[in-house]
Amino acid sequence: MKDQINRTIKKCETCNINNRKTTGGCDFVATNKRLKKVVLDLMDIGGENRYVLVGIDYFTRRLWGQRLRSKETCAVLEVLQRWIHEDGFPEEYVTDNGKNS
Repeated sequence: MKDQINRTIKKCETCNINNRKTTGGCDFVATNKRLKKVVLDLMDIGGENRYVLVGIDYFTRRLWGQRLRSKETCAVLEVLQRWIHEDGFPEEYVTDNGKNS
């Protein structure tokens, strides 16, 4: 009986949609003050200004974003310098070291 129920559940489209297993993801990072940790990511979205540099403060969840024509170091640093001038210098940047995931 139990096997029959399990087979029925495996075939059930609604059950499969609602009981998806999640994979990957990151652990929650707790910080205790603004600009202690800022995560950065550079995304390729295509088009003329095809890259987007995104920063998120772990504590405040403040979001920064800037479209870029290239992902060259000087272009990224120019944006980071502007963000630092406007909001202050983070204690730590967290990146994925350019890994595509």
